Amino acid sequence: MSAFEHVTALLSFVYALALTHLLARIAELIVARDRVKSSGLLVLGMVNAILLVFVN
Repeated sequence: MSAFEHVTALLSFVYALALTHLLARIAELIVARDRVKSSGLLVLGMVNAILLVFVN
């Protein structure tokens, strides 16, 4: 494997961990929706983060 392939593999793991963390936090917010006030800006930021992970 070349150095580029090693870096690409590392980045794919980082992106997978980031997406897993983000989706886990979204699930926790959904479970606690009666105690948490929803924010449109927060939802927009989460959707933006998910799209950036998929684009990269």
